[in-house]
Amino acid sequence: MIPSALQFVLLALASYRAWRLIAEDDITDRPRRWLTRLAKDGSFTKDYREGLALFINCPWCAGAWVSLLTYIAYLGTLGEWPDTAGDVVVGVGVWFALSCSVGLIRTNLDEPEE
Repeated sequence: MIPSALQFVLLALASYRAWRLIAEDDITDRPRRWLTRLAKDGSFTKDYREGLALFINCPWCAGAWVSLLTYIAYLGTLGEWPDTAGDVVVGVGVWFALSCSVGLIRTNLDEPEE
């Protein structure tokens, strides 16, 4: 249930890449605009969903949920699910550590899109 160091690094990088794909990459501009109701020219519509846009673009917010999905996928492929309180606590710790890695990578190592 606890990933090895290499597995953790791979899960952290995969979580970051998935968040970046959702939040910043050009290929997902159209779905992001549709979700947030942002106009094609980048102007705000009267139905603009500012809170959702802030959530999607925040590596600490959306990155946490992307990390959780990544960790659940990892556990599912192993077929190992927490069965004791200690396993649950460790699992939450791994999730939080993965989530933290998304925020730290974005904040310290990656330049924002222009």
